[in-house]
Amino acid sequence: MKIRTNSLVSSKSFYTPKGKKSAKDITEAIRSSLSILVVIDQKDSSGEEVLFFNKKVKTQTGFLKLARKYKLPIIPIKNKRLYNGNIELTFLDPIYHNDLNISDNQMMENIHHKVEKWIKSDPSQWFWQHKRFN
Repeated sequence: MKIRTNSLVSSKSFYTPKGKKSAKDITEAIRSSLSILVVIDQKDSSGEEVLFFNKKVKTQTGFLKLARKYKLPIIPIKNKRLYNGNIELTFLDPIYHNDLNISDNQMMENIHHKVEKWIKSDPSQWFWQHKRFN
């Protein structure tokens, strides 16, 4: 946390640990009209089991609850490492989680399908340093 916090370039940026403190920090940031960045391909051992590459994996879904509650768009960002060491970011069309007939798990599966397509299109861009599928 100390290394990550020291890398921030703005007083409006912050890192937050997993758990209750994270939910409180993120809710406070939303109320302050800040943008939130969530890395969703990470294992969350306290998360929901959601299909990813046809395997049930522990995945965070809390951000979906907040997006629905505060009517926030979810903007997928695809990143690509370039040969010169830079990273290219592609901001995709917003997703809204406002249909009450779609559960958080269903929405997360939809998001996982997008990520699966990215990975399949260029697997060399993907690298997990942890055991994502167990």
